[in-house]
Amino acid sequence: ARWLHPLPLTPQTTLTAAHNADTDTPSRTVSGIIVPWGTPGYTSVGLITAQRGSIQVPADVKHLKIFRDHSDAGGTPVGYATKVEDTEKGLVASFHIADTPDGDIALKDIKEGVRDALSMEIIGQEISGDLLTAGQLTAVAIVAVPAFSASRITQVTASHQTPAGGKAGRLTMPP
Repeated sequence: ARWLHPLPLTPQTTLTAAHNADTDTPSRTVSGIIVPWGTPGYTSVGLITAQRGSIQVPADVKHLKIFRDHSDAGGTPVGYATKVEDTEKGLVASFHIADTPDGDIALKDIKEGVRDALSMEIIGQEISGDLLTAGQLTAVAIVAVPAFSASRITQVTASHQTPAGGKAGRLTMPP
């Protein structure tokens, strides 16, 4: 029943996950542009340009998961959305990355520049010519090569533990 009430995003719409004391700090957060508006991208269905307002997101953005690689290509879920916003540049989101071995690998891939891009997974897409006019966002993937060149991770905030009881640190960086 994930899509009982998908919400179309209109310009300047922001959806934020419900309060969660464990994740309200920016620790283990990645943010970036999922899809830019009005810019062609080489997608799995060919050259497509996403029209602003064409993508619906789950009413509860926490249901929007982020994977390390695409979910249909053996990708691993590593987190969930905490915020999705329709901006002039495109559909922008922030994700909490789980404090798990898979989440650690995803953060390391981003830091090392191996996978520093985002790719959307949508269903129910409607395409007119080469223009995406509708679709429901079901997941986002951290990938090496995005369909849209501007679909990049723009900010990473992560904490880490040092071995043998050393001090924890916080790292904030652009990828």
